[in-house]
Amino acid sequence: MSGALHAIDCDVHPTVPDMKALLPYLDDFWRETVEERGINSLETVAYPPNAPLTARSQWRGENGRAATAASELTAQVCDRWQAGIAICNCLYGVGLLFSEDMAAAFTRALNDWIVKEWLDRDPRLRASIVRADAEHRIRRR
Repeated sequence: MSGALHAIDCDVHPTVPDMKALLPYLDDFWRETVEERGINSLETVAYPPNAPLTARSQWRGENGRAATAASELTAQVCDRWQAGIAICNCLYGVGLLFSEDMAAAFTRALNDWIVKEWLDRDPRLRASIVRADAEHRIRRR
């Protein structure tokens, strides 16, 4: 074991490029729901994709958005800043859905997408699990 210390970036935000990215991770019912309802995105107003607060300008790709692929993120965070580990915290609006069933399905899809499209592609990446709990969503009385 070497004595070298490596930084850990614990505030990395991968970007879901569009709803099509999650479709393979949804079951048939929810995939059909997305297509029938024309759900294109679950982006939140707190972190809109083109807002300066959402990502540093030098970390935006040609599409103007923050990293939408593991290779982009690791080049920006791990290679550029020498972080040994980057912990992904995806800020996609799956927890904002009023339907508990829909929120659970989209949350599962998001977590599966992070594993397959990010964590499985680079050993330096880790992720916080996304949860969709009823207590964390606004409920009507």
